[in-house]
Amino acid sequence: MSATPSQQGPSDMIQTQHAPQPQLDSPIHGLQSASIASPFNRVPVELVFLILCHIHPKRVLRFRRVCKTLNQILTSNAFAFANLRFHLPDELRNHRKFKNLKNQDRHDSERSLQELWLLLPETYQRTFANYIRPHMSQLRVMGLESFSRHDGSREPFRIRLSPSLAHFQNLSTLCLKRVSIEGAIPEEISLLLRLETLQLSECDLSGRIPPQLSQLSRLKELHLRSNRLEGCIPPELGKLERMQLLDLSNNHFSGTLPEELGNLENLEVLRIEKNKELTGPIPSSFGNLWRLVNLSLRGNQLSGSIPAELMFLSRLNALNLSGNRLTGAIPLEMGLLSHLQWLMLNDNLLEGNIPGSLGDIELLRTLDLRGNRLEGHLPIELGRLMFLRVLDVRDNRVSGRIPKQFGAMRCLVALHVSGNKKLCGIVPKGIRATVQYRDRMSMFFRFRIVNMD
Repeated sequence: MSATPSQQGPSDMIQTQHAPQPQLDSPIHGLQSASIASPFNRVPVELVFLILCHIHPKRVLRFRRVCKTLNQILTSNAFAFANLRFHLPDELRNHRKFKNLKNQDRHDSERSLQELWLLLPETYQRTFANYIRPHMSQLRVMGLESFSRHDGSREPFRIRLSPSLAHFQNLSTLCLKRVSIEGAIPEEISLLLRLETLQLSECDLSGRIPPQLSQLSRLKELHLRSNRLEGCIPPELGKLERMQLLDLSNNHFSGTLPEELGNLENLEVLRIEKNKELTGPIPSSFGNLWRLVNLSLRGNQLSGSIPAELMFLSRLNALNLSGNRLTGAIPLEMGLLSHLQWLMLNDNLLEGNIPGSLGDIELLRTLDLRGNRLEGHLPIELGRLMFLRVLDVRDNRVSGRIPKQFGAMRCLVALHVSGNKKLCGIVPKGIRATVQYRDRMSMFFRFRIVNMD
């Protein structure tokens, strides 16, 4: 005997064996006409879909247990998009990526949600994480760097990195440059074990670098420039053996540079600039970074001498140690850096003579030694630098004359020598470009611009 309406359960009252199953994997506009059976009437699936869309994600999930049909509706990507459009802030709901979802096919709809995922409030991320998890696990690149508001405003979106980010298991690139992020770097990022590039520069991040980042064994690039990160630089970063670029500039790091960073033998670019509470010596272990092309430690409070081990970095193209409190002499072995094009040692406490071995760096284009305590004569060997464009020795204790050999430097466009009271003589002939030559402190010279062309 068949059950009477009063004997039927909630699930039986909504769906019978004759009710057609809706095809909910298609985009919203492509839903096929279907109905949900009940003892009272047959309600079109589209209407049920629309009613549920008006319920906030926090509460709508409870209806999944009513019957299989409702569960199928609520766990579809189409419903996720539609529900979000009703409850997101206007700045997101009206964005073209959401407004155009009804005109997109399934693949484009999934991609749009992936692109906007990090812009969703954390509640939404938790709610819909299970719905699109199969697609999240396939995503390899996620970025918001080029994302702009629908109204053309330049004000960045403010987001929060939630633990749900860990669902993107195959993510290799996460780029959020210039996206305003609330709070600290979440430890859950360490679960993205396939991550190779993490770009979080200019994101207004605070807090410390989580040591758990050392678990990202495939990481090749870590960009954390221009945030409000503080505390010590974790020595655990030295475990990231595949790292090729590390940029920790313009933050509030304190303490000393970890010796462990010298273990990053694949590192090509190391920038740790403008952390005014970063003290101590330059680790001698940096001499092990034999692949290093660019080393910039400017604008810190580093002390001690320039390590002789840095002279082993034969591939170095740019060395910037300016704006620190380095002492001692410029190493004679500096001339061994044959690939060096930019050498900035200005605004330190360096002493002694300018080594003539600098004239052996044939490719050198900029030599900035201003604001130190260097003394003695300008070495004539610098005249061999045929590609040198800028020579700056201002505010030192250099004496004697400007060597006539400097006239052979055909590429020289700027020669700065002011603030050296004992320097005398004239600008050598043969310098083809316009050279600025000034010395306010000396009675022998007045400001002049010399053009030898």
